[in-house]
Amino acid sequence: MRRVAGMGFGRWAIPILPLAMAIPAFGVSCITQSQMNAQERDALRQAATGIVGNVEAANAEAVKAQTIGSVAAQFEGIAGSIQSVSPSLQHATLTVDELYALDATELKSAQDVQFFCGLPASSLTVEIDIPNLPPGKYALAVVHATGVKNPQALSMVLQNDLPGSPTWKLAGFFVRPMTMGGEDGIWFWKRAREYAEKKESWNA
Repeated sequence: MRRVAGMGFGRWAIPILPLAMAIPAFGVSCITQSQMNAQERDALRQAATGIVGNVEAANAEAVKAQTIGSVAAQFEGIAGSIQSVSPSLQHATLTVDELYALDATELKSAQDVQFFCGLPASSLTVEIDIPNLPPGKYALAVVHATGVKNPQALSMVLQNDLPGSPTWKLAGFFVRPMTMGGEDGIWFWKRAREYAEKKESWNA
């Protein structure tokens, strides 16, 4: 499970769960990037790369201009994250690795929402939890900054706050390092398997 603090809506999480457990909240839906048409994918990629480009340039004011009003009014935390991560992004390869379209337009009021994203025939799905989410049309974009000493994953909740418009704005932002002690998640996963095979459960 990846649990992060989503600025703008409190906390959100992305665990991988069996599809049989996936009972979505009434009135919300999610589609993955493979289920989107080219126009939908391109609009989200363009929004995500535009925001991350300004993060790389440490241009907090430009990111604020790309942010929905309610989040822009309390922008200090995001501005601090931008200034902290920008040096790690210089000369990085920026890749939009994950896109999810989240439809909560049928909600009657702000509430805790669980989105379950995945193909019906798949045995796994992705769960995205966003507490106190107002009704609206959202997306989650995850951009990986690689090829640098400290690779980063930048996760963004985007909102389309103009019905009928392709414009997406930032509604939440979180930065997570992709390595720890110079090693990535795959390295730790392999070490854990090795310990498990030796019956060293505590180390695993």
